[in-house]
Amino acid sequence: MDKKTMFLTPTTHWDREWVMTKGQFQVRLVHLIDRLLRIMDDHPTYRFLLDGQAIVLEDYLAIKPEQRERIAALMASGRLVTGPWYVLADQFLENGESTIRNLLIGMDLIRQMRGRPMMLGYVPDSFGSIASLPMILNGFGIQYATFGRGRPSWDKELAEYEFWWEGPAGSKVLAANHGYSHGVFLSYPDIWSDISQPSSLEPDAQLTLGSFLDEAQKQLDKASTSNLYMSVGIDHMEPRPSLPGIVDYINQHQEDYEIRYAMPEDYLAAVAAAADGLSSYAGEMRGSGDLPMDLVGTLSSHMSLKQQNDASEMLLQRLIEPLWVMASIASGVAYPKGLIQNLWKLLLANHPHDSICGCSLDQVHKDMRNRFEEIEHTGAYLIKDGLHQLLTAINTASQEETAIAVVVVNPLGRLHTGPVKRYVRVPKRFKHDVYTLLDEKGQTIPARIRHVVDKNKDLESEYMTADMLAVLISKTSEDTRAANQVFTVLEIDFIAESVPAIGYRCYWIKPGTTNNEAVSVEALALAARPVVSLCESGMENDAIRVRFHEDGTFDLLYKRTGKEYRELNYLLDREETGDSYDHHEFAAYDERDSRACSAGTGTGWRLQEHVEDRIVFRAELTWELPKAIQDGKRSSAVASLPITMTATLYANVERLDLALEIDNTCKDHMLRVVFDTGLHTGTVSAYDHFQVVDRRVREGGGEWRDEPFQEFIDVSDGREGLCLSTKGLPAYEAVRGSGDRGTSVQLTLVRSAGSIGQAAGANYPAPGGQCQGPHRFEYALIPHEGDWRQGQCLGKASDFRAPLLAEASLQHDGNWPSQGSLMSIQSTADSDPFMSCLKQAEDGDGWIARLWNPGPSGYLQVDGELLAGELDVCSAFLDERLKEKADDAAAAGIAMQAGELVTIKVQERRNQG
Repeated sequence: MDKKTMFLTPTTHWDREWVMTKGQFQVRLVHLIDRLLRIMDDHPTYRFLLDGQAIVLEDYLAIKPEQRERIAALMASGRLVTGPWYVLADQFLENGESTIRNLLIGMDLIRQMRGRPMMLGYVPDSFGSIASLPMILNGFGIQYATFGRGRPSWDKELAEYEFWWEGPAGSKVLAANHGYSHGVFLSYPDIWSDISQPSSLEPDAQLTLGSFLDEAQKQLDKASTSNLYMSVGIDHMEPRPSLPGIVDYINQHQEDYEIRYAMPEDYLAAVAAAADGLSSYAGEMRGSGDLPMDLVGTLSSHMSLKQQNDASEMLLQRLIEPLWVMASIASGVAYPKGLIQNLWKLLLANHPHDSICGCSLDQVHKDMRNRFEEIEHTGAYLIKDGLHQLLTAINTASQEETAIAVVVVNPLGRLHTGPVKRYVRVPKRFKHDVYTLLDEKGQTIPARIRHVVDKNKDLESEYMTADMLAVLISKTSEDTRAANQVFTVLEIDFIAESVPAIGYRCYWIKPGTTNNEAVSVEALALAARPVVSLCESGMENDAIRVRFHEDGTFDLLYKRTGKEYRELNYLLDREETGDSYDHHEFAAYDERDSRACSAGTGTGWRLQEHVEDRIVFRAELTWELPKAIQDGKRSSAVASLPITMTATLYANVERLDLALEIDNTCKDHMLRVVFDTGLHTGTVSAYDHFQVVDRRVREGGGEWRDEPFQEFIDVSDGREGLCLSTKGLPAYEAVRGSGDRGTSVQLTLVRSAGSIGQAAGANYPAPGGQCQGPHRFEYALIPHEGDWRQGQCLGKASDFRAPLLAEASLQHDGNWPSQGSLMSIQSTADSDPFMSCLKQAEDGDGWIARLWNPGPSGYLQVDGELLAGELDVCSAFLDERLKEKADDAAAAGIAMQAGELVTIKVQERRNQG
């Protein structure tokens, strides 16, 4: 009888930072790899998987650069394997474009080390897996995946370890539900005992053989073929020189199995060759009602980290990269690839599943915040440089000789109308009491423009951003200094209308003659401008009417459908008896409702600002909540939780922007903001990594349980809907409300827990997880007709989440007109493709645009409005390998399937003569 094959992978699972800091773990990593190299010298057939993340190579070689050639030789021979990822990230807490860069950067680093990336989606310890992972893996030529958590079922429909995992647009991978560590006993008979005792250092071969046969039989019962898999590695486990001897002993002392050193990729290739009639599954891996996944509380631990991460992703993906594509093409200056790549690595270094999940030591999260802040500050500087380079190519001349230009830049892949409130730097003295803003037709635009400061031009200030100059204590200019030796900082505040996609629009500021007083509604109507106005107990624009209540809630009427959503935006609070990994409550939970706040505990909603194109209402409440949990219950002692809410309605923008600020003075609690939609639905739609996932609405009652999302959540009954978009708040729950409440969307704001939890192997104190102090949350409500597609929820959410950029300039000629779009990408189908990125190609030759198609199949047409020559346009894989000839793609357009993620490479055609 033929032997069954046991594919054996010696490995480790390397949490780069978690219950120790990055530096502490780096010391251990050096010891681990040094020991590994000695074992590999002694056993020429031995192979090792250095987890699935290339960043560990950088961490080791930063300490031992002299070992680079030795490591590279082992990788070239296939004995030392890693990748394909740069880091093993939590999939649900990095966005789709970050997932792609994680693969791009990881695979490139491995190839630089002469290695071959493991061509397998290795996610052994991720807290669930995204539904679109098969599509992303296929885009890199990867056909296999192994995962640990989130399996939806073990039943007759999905009874084996191995199955076809289907993704969007026809993608699929052969997946196996093997995490890691099930073969640890081959090196560490009892990993949780004294691992330095002789019986552990030199395991008893006969006893180990018995354990092996038991484990192999368990696997065989659930395997689709006679090919089995064991991983000999667990968190931070060092390889042991005893393993090769144990493997030899087992191979020699039984006839049923042959153990072979291999990678999980080898195992799945053997399964693919032998399996017949495998089951299939389509969707995300987040468990099910019958098989719930643990550790879901990580979606809301240390929420400020999630907010910083979202801001960093937006900065890199939707601002810096597309801006610099525009700037480098316009001015001819080099695209700053190295600087951007460095920021990407800092960002990805925060994405491992115990880092961004917020379930590590407090010091680890402090280190993460430092990385996020470095991205923020360096990124802001790159924005400044990119804007200044772009402006040199734009014709900013005007008939108003005394005016200076303000160029508003829209890096998004769609036409954008939205607020612009920024400091801008005027490269001359431009101090006036009153300013007027004009568009390209010479029409006056409602705006608030304020002189902030004049600063001397010199060696340092020449390189400062407008924000830096605005707060600078010294270098204030005297009025006698020559005008061209001064920088003037202005604060501009207005609505920029219809700024072209991947483009810009010029405005001009001239000295005014009258004060910028509020223009009456009648005057605005005569000028045919969109208006926003006060109404009974609230405010309204052409599409939305808001009526406020003293308890901090409001009603929202969508005029286009007549649907009114009532008592939105109240808060619920429950106790937190869990830890940073999981939320838990008492069996009889204690829920508090902010609507119990009386008018005497705050000011309620009051008008804060009313200008031509914007109205802002503000509410202040004080909520008395239990201070903490004491003696097994919520304390009778209370703390005052100050709450400030603002609601902003713009003219000609069909959404309501909301901000909520709290000073978290309480511990051991969880806080949510709630929207009872009045719509009766069985599911809600949540955007997540190039797919909109329909998740069931949970019945009311029971313990709170977070679900993930990005960009937006939408509740729709098919006729009308209410969409919620946020900035860095990735956790929600949809609950069936009683009576007229309909589907209730509960957005998690804060979860206060003071320990990491036993899932870390030991329960470490983490007082920072209580999240004490001030917090600010931003979100928006977007009412619409139909479902999320008809309501253009993804595009409108993107408008809310990505700001317009702006900078000032003197008047000058330029090769580009005063308004334009670098390139337009249009769909022939009834679709609104979502642009995930626009960046320089990895090979430096041309540009990469990536778009997700939420609608039906069709074609994408690319037009380079501002490019001098004709374009070569071709479809590419996610790793930027070309799919088809440029001439064919340019003529017919780029084909796109429904739900497909399309990558396009664009180059200006070179002369052949």
